[in-house]
Amino acid sequence: MSALPAKRTFVLVKDLLFQEKYKLTHTETDLMAYIVNSLTWAMQITGFNILSTKKITSDLPQISESTLESSLRTLKEMELIEVEMVSVPKWQNSFARGIKITSKGLKYNSKYYKVDEKKIIEALQQENLELKKQVAEINLENIEEKVISQERENLAVQEENAQNLYEEIEDFETFVTTVKTEFVESSEPICNGVKGWVNSTIFYINSYKKLSIKVENNPSIQVKEAEDIAKFWKWLFKNKHRIGDVIDFEQKPTLQELNTRYLGQEIMLHDKKFKIYQILEEEKGFSVEVQDVEGKRVIFRDKNREIIFYEGKKLQEILLHLG
Repeated sequence: MSALPAKRTFVLVKDLLFQEKYKLTHTETDLMAYIVNSLTWAMQITGFNILSTKKITSDLPQISESTLESSLRTLKEMELIEVEMVSVPKWQNSFARGIKITSKGLKYNSKYYKVDEKKIIEALQQENLELKKQVAEINLENIEEKVISQERENLAVQEENAQNLYEEIEDFETFVTTVKTEFVESSEPICNGVKGWVNSTIFYINSYKKLSIKVENNPSIQVKEAEDIAKFWKWLFKNKHRIGDVIDFEQKPTLQELNTRYLGQEIMLHDKKFKIYQILEEEKGFSVEVQDVEGKRVIFRDKNREIIFYEGKKLQEILLHLG
């Protein structure tokens, strides 16, 4: 007896004009169509449709979790949607992802309509010719450089968006609940390089919403000791910028990685509080400039007042333990 097909709660209607206007990929268009359709069936709280990663990937199995997150960020950056963690009363006030369609996004046409296929084909053919001309004129090396630069820019935006989500949470209990909800749903690692643990120890939230760790190729295990659990959450609350950051300790960190990871980190030196102001790179290595509570900036120097230069891995090790 063959299995019955899964019941689908939606019909995707592609608005080709909308897709062309905002230069959306097919996946981003599918997701936009799905979000618009969810207005008719999704639970709504304060204007946000409650759409979990599990629900979306179940309805759209052709989209992986990583592609889903990337597509949501793109739609958000284009101001077609808003995304927030929303408290759900019927789920005992657990936090879930809510998606609201902006006025710009509501212009997406989710109804069937007849399009002028001939005009669309002609426009696409013309666009294809123009693209071929551009490719012929641009040096391949420059193309690669632009792609790398764009990827770095996108990564920086993604990291900033993720960081802002948690930085705005000032209540400790709300912070813990939000992180647990987000990471139990995604099954992604929270971070590694946590003070007091072996650097390679990666932290997760397991399916029971409990803190777990994985060290190298060993199976993951749940953290049992209440003191260890409390220390981790206190450290993470203080180092919110490390959420979602898994460091490859085999690779030498770049200047961009060091600045992204440690800029603004609070440290204690000689019983005085400082913040990492900037990290600079020269031929001799990396140097570190810090700022005290009064705004005075100081660069790391040795006893002879000479600037100290660090090798990348060494500097990362020092900053991890100072955090």
